[in-house]
Amino acid sequence: GGGGGGGSTDMMTVRATIKNVGAPWDNWVTPILLAVGSASDVTGKKASDGLEALAESGDTAGLSDEWRAAGATQVVTLKGVNDVILPGESVYADLEVMAGSDTHVVMATMVLPSNDAFVLAGARVEPGSSASVSTIYDAGTEANDEAATTTPPLSMTGGAEGSDTDDLVAVHTGYNDPNSPPGGDGFRAASLARSAPLLEVTFEAINNCNPVNGGWGRGTVDYHDDDDDDAGHHRHHRRTSHRLVSTAGWSYNLGHDDDDDDE
Repeated sequence: GGGGGGGSTDMMTVRATIKNVGAPWDNWVTPILLAVGSASDVTGKKASDGLEALAESGDTAGLSDEWRAAGATQVVTLKGVNDVILPGESVYADLEVMAGSDTHVVMATMVLPSNDAFVLAGARVEPGSSASVSTIYDAGTEANDEAATTTPPLSMTGGAEGSDTDDLVAVHTGYNDPNSPPGGDGFRAASLARSAPLLEVTFEAINNCNPVNGGWGRGTVDYHDDDDDDAGHHRHHRRTSHRLVSTAGWSYNLGHDDDDDDE
């Protein structure tokens, strides 16, 4: 940043941190596309090719190009520890903004598990502020059959796509059976028609004159799912993982938890 007067032209670094604030066993999201720019209202419109690819497979490349063509800057894809961002995990980007300016960011990500559910939201960049995101949209481009063979992340080994549809983007009405999300017990808290926030973005000023251009950060899980049963026995969670890679290039470890009592 510069010295005396002309404060309006001083550049500052603002860290935008996006956290999956879902409960344990809640929805995952794919790598998040973030940019400096304005979020447009897509409800009631046909999804663009880039938005369709993001909503069906988590692929950010096409939408990234569309955003740049529309004037967005500092476009970056934020990946979690295993690419996907699980409940409790955070990712961040350091943005260069003009101090005191009315700057906004836009973010988009596929919501898992689903056929073509996504988040698209904007927020004003203001250090010390935060905004939560709870609305999930249906791209209207793939039938919501929720089958294990067509629904990421369950379908990533087979990679089959569901049946194409030609509907307009709408707020998601939820899983076919809200009490039994696809993926079984591992997603037992998942919900596509929700009032509870799924993502939260926070902004903080960073005293850093040399940020990594287009860099992305990885966060850590900061909730602990250490259960104590009624007898007070501590239960261990052992995770068996299999790394799978999607056609969009992101990957994750699919596993199951084996609970052991200390008896």
